[in-house]
Amino acid sequence: MESETLPAFLDSLARRERAARRAVFIPLLIHTLALALVLALDALFLWRLAHMTEGEWSGVGWEVVAHDPRMLLPLLPLAVYLVLWAVARVRAWRTGVGPGHDGWGIMAIISLGFLVAFPWGSLALSFLGAVFFLGLGLTVLGARMREASLWMPGVVLMAVGPFANLGTFENHAQFLGRWPTQVALSVVLLGLAATTVMVWLRERRTLATVPGAALS
Repeated sequence: MESETLPAFLDSLARRERAARRAVFIPLLIHTLALALVLALDALFLWRLAHMTEGEWSGVGWEVVAHDPRMLLPLLPLAVYLVLWAVARVRAWRTGVGPGHDGWGIMAIISLGFLVAFPWGSLALSFLGAVFFLGLGLTVLGARMREASLWMPGVVLMAVGPFANLGTFENHAQFLGRWPTQVALSVVLLGLAATTVMVWLRERRTLATVPGAALS
């Protein structure tokens, strides 16, 4: 064994372990689905708004949530991180591959802290939006794992989230058409979906390589 090939071999083992856990693909997939849900709820609200007269709306309590399910979006980051934590444990139980220490459980606890921290946590979720906090989780964990396929989409979500949440696109991006926020989110969603597919293919190639092939 040549000493200069040892770091490459160890790096290859680390990449195979991460690929076996789907440590990058699964978070990207779940965040893609979460962003698709945000976009779907936006579209549903706009459709209802377009087909409802002012006199038809007089809801209170949970009727308000039923009318505009987007009010539940502050719960989305917590739900996403709990799902990621649960998926890692289920995969570890079924495959025998350890769940790793990616930190999704920690992000779930932080998200819960924002929900119960009144008023600052609630204000942050209200103004920055769920998309921002989804991006924050990807950025923090991507930086921790030194995985650009996680932190780069996370930075994009953090940048777009507040603008989409506060309606900034409606005021400054009329060139995007009648629904600029939804167009912007759709573009980000397509990019995130494309990144997810590329990572899935990359992990398949990694698992297909023969361990130790780099050693001489």
